[in-house]
Amino acid sequence: MKKMWKSAISLLTAVSMCVGLSACGSSGGTSTTAKAPADSNAESKISGTSSSGDKVKIKLNTSWGENSSVQEGALKFKELVEEASGGRIEVAVYPSNQLASGNQQTAVEMVQNGDIEAALFGMTILSFLDDRLAVVNMPFLIPSQGDADALIFDENAESRKILDKVIGDNGMVSLSFGEAGFRQISNNKREIKSPEDMKGLKFRVLSTCPMFFDLYNALGANPTAINMSEVFTSLQQGVVDGQENAVDTFMSYNLNEVQSYITCWNGVYDAVAFVASPQFMSGLSEDDQKLVQDCAKQAMDFQRETSRASEKDILAKMGETMTVTYLSDEEIGAFREAAAGVYDQWYDAIGADIMTAFGYEK
Repeated sequence: MKKMWKSAISLLTAVSMCVGLSACGSSGGTSTTAKAPADSNAESKISGTSSSGDKVKIKLNTSWGENSSVQEGALKFKELVEEASGGRIEVAVYPSNQLASGNQQTAVEMVQNGDIEAALFGMTILSFLDDRLAVVNMPFLIPSQGDADALIFDENAESRKILDKVIGDNGMVSLSFGEAGFRQISNNKREIKSPEDMKGLKFRVLSTCPMFFDLYNALGANPTAINMSEVFTSLQQGVVDGQENAVDTFMSYNLNEVQSYITCWNGVYDAVAFVASPQFMSGLSEDDQKLVQDCAKQAMDFQRETSRASEKDILAKMGETMTVTYLSDEEIGAFREAAAGVYDQWYDAIGADIMTAFGYEK
C-alpha cells in the first residue's frame, strides 16, 4: 500500500468559509479583508487579494476536455461569479489541465501551492494525496445516482463532511462537488460481459488512483498507468487495449474514434471535486469567500443536471460506431463478486469510520 501523501501546506485555518448558502452573491454590508497566509511567497502566487472593491482574477483549471459537462460547469461558474461581482472578479477557464501541461498530478500540486486559484478534479485524481479519498471510487460502493446524491451532494451528510475535511487536510479548500459519473469499460478486442472477458486485456488506468490497479488485477486485466493527455494515442497505437472513464470524459477526448466496444457496468462512480487554493481563499474578503462558495455550488448543481441529462445521448452517439453493452443484474453480480477482495486490501487504509459513513459494513 502506498504511503499517504501529505501536503506541506496547512492553511485551512486561515479560511473563514460561509458554507451551505443558497444565493450566489455578496452578502452586503461592510466586509473585512482576511489575513494573508503565513507564506513569504504568498503574495506572488495570488492573482488578486480582495476587499469590497478590489479586482480579483481566478485561473480555473479542469481535468476535462472542452466538450464536456464539467467544462460547461466551469463556464457556468465564470458566468455566475462575474455577474454577481459586476465584473470585479474575472474567471479564466483552462480545460484539459492546460496550466500543468496536461499533467493531472502537477495541476493538483499547483492548487496546493497557490499557482492555480481553483480547479475541478475527479476524485480518482485526488486519491494520490490520501488513501481515504479512494472511498468514493470503491467498486459498487455507490451503485446509483440516488446514492451519490445522499452520500456526496447532501452537504449535511456525514460522508460529505468527511470528504470536505480530508480535502482540507491535504492543503486545498473544498468548495463543492459535481458528477463525473460511472466509469465504464471500453476496449478494442472484444465485447465484455463477464470478468472472464477481461483476462489478458491491457487497460489504461489512472496512476493517481492506486486502488484501480488492485481492481483491474482482480478482474484479470493488466492495468497500465498512462496520462490522460496520452490515452488517445496509446489506444490508437495499441499500447493498451482499453481504458475506463465516464462516458462524458470518453466523448470529450474523442475516444470513440479509437475504441470498438464499451460496457456499461456501473462498477466505479466518480465525483468532481471543486477545490480552491487556501492562499487564494484567505486573501479574499469574507463577502467574496461567500460569493465564490455560493457560485461554486450553483455551478456544480448545474453541471450535475447537465451530465445526467446528456448521458443517454452520449451513449446513443457511441452506438453509431461502437458496440455498447449493458449488463444485467446477474452479470453485474459476477463483477461485484470478482472485485470483493479489493475491500480487504483497502478497508484499513480508508478507515472503518469512513467506510461505515459510506454505507459499507465489513
